[in-house]
Amino acid sequence: MVGFHGTKVDADTESLLRECHLGGVILFARNVESLDQVRRLTTKLQSIAREPLLIAADQEGGVVIRFTQATIFPGNMALGAANDVHLTKMVGEATGAELKYLGINLNLAPVLDVNNNPHNPGIGVRSFGEDPNQVAILGRAFIEGHQNWAWATAKHFPGKGDISIDSHIDLPTVAHGKERLEEVELKPFIEAIAANVGAIMTAHVTFPAFDSTPGLPATLSQPVLTGLLKEELGFEGVVITDDLEMGAIAKHFGIGEAAVMAVEAGADIVLVCHTREAQIEAYNALLKAFESGRISKSRLDDALARIAKLKKGLNKYPYILWHQNWQLALEAAHKSVTVLKNNNLPILPDKDRKTLILFPEIAGLVQVEDVQKSETLAPFLRDYGIECSEVYYSLKPEESQRKALIEKAKDFDLIIFCSYNAHLTPEQQLLGTALGSLKKTFIVAALRNPYDYSSFPTADSFVCTYSYRQASLIALARVLSGQVKATGKIPVELL
Repeated sequence: MVGFHGTKVDADTESLLRECHLGGVILFARNVESLDQVRRLTTKLQSIAREPLLIAADQEGGVVIRFTQATIFPGNMALGAANDVHLTKMVGEATGAELKYLGINLNLAPVLDVNNNPHNPGIGVRSFGEDPNQVAILGRAFIEGHQNWAWATAKHFPGKGDISIDSHIDLPTVAHGKERLEEVELKPFIEAIAANVGAIMTAHVTFPAFDSTPGLPATLSQPVLTGLLKEELGFEGVVITDDLEMGAIAKHFGIGEAAVMAVEAGADIVLVCHTREAQIEAYNALLKAFESGRISKSRLDDALARIAKLKKGLNKYPYILWHQNWQLALEAAHKSVTVLKNNNLPILPDKDRKTLILFPEIAGLVQVEDVQKSETLAPFLRDYGIECSEVYYSLKPEESQRKALIEKAKDFDLIIFCSYNAHLTPEQQLLGTALGSLKKTFIVAALRNPYDYSSFPTADSFVCTYSYRQASLIALARVLSGQVKATGKIPVELL
């Protein structure tokens, strides 16, 4: 499965599809202009291919989405805060229906990693939470709803919630023993298998308890992919690798060798997302490995049979009620907003009060995120009669910017600081702490991970949205202004 650049099928991609007989394509935001254009693009891709394609995307909701003109649902941790199984199933079903409408038949979601490490840079709000039972129940609900229309993919097996290195950059390790891994990390995947999930994506993470080979990640491990996943856990669907161009693989093994090792280990689809040279290297290495007998015919037949089964499934086509889906996104956002501290909410209209909002310049924290310019909070607060000024701050504000913002804030009575993973960003902590010491009314709204709570003990009120997307900002504005009550419960333990 390969990715490509541009919003049309270029000659290079067409030749790859035809000559290399590729079985799948993955789309990113770089391939998207509009929803109609995506439908034309997926139709064109299918017409070029020698047999039906799996066309995939990461439409997780929340911070990881590819189609901003489709309905943007709150992500997993927001759904974990809402903790409503029926709501989660409805979000999964609406997501699957919209993707099928666009010609996407495989969603690389949901994330089933149990986020039990607050310092994990790559998962955080992409996880339903830190309770493996809750992650398993909500993950299954999402999958069952989604697979009414398009296949879902449980990721990242066998679970990379407890890491502190981003595998896009290098190779992390989960060093827990087998008993702990079975009790925590594996639980959601076992439930996903019971729900007949179509695909499972591998983690570029080493698990010494499952494979003692030094430095060998799960993606390339026969004991993990075949021994554990396919034989012990009985998974009969498709095993797909995470992108082989990620640092955890590319730095240590090389793309071609990694592709062969992955298939030998039990992967049925190897994913190479970005570079044509890497894709051709992987293809040539796989072809050579099969011709030489390194990859056996039985291993190839097993992979192709699993893929064919996936391609034959789910031939229903949906009629999308876009407005209904948007209302569902708003409902999920409202149910997720969590108030951890309240000394001065709601904020009521007051012409004599001067209100300042500091809003972050949103950026992706890991490579999988396609970040487009975000909506901001002020317009939605103004809808409820709260007059306010709003300024951007960079995610790592330098001293000069911090000083300028603090000086500006002195002229205001109420400061709303929208944080964005401040618990991992000392510069944000310095800015927020200085704002909190101005003896003004000080409200913090965490737009991503809720662990920011411990960074701002002087906040008068603290609210979590788990997302910076439009539905979550509308829900935040409604909670701050007293239009609705926050009912979300935090699904992780705070630092």
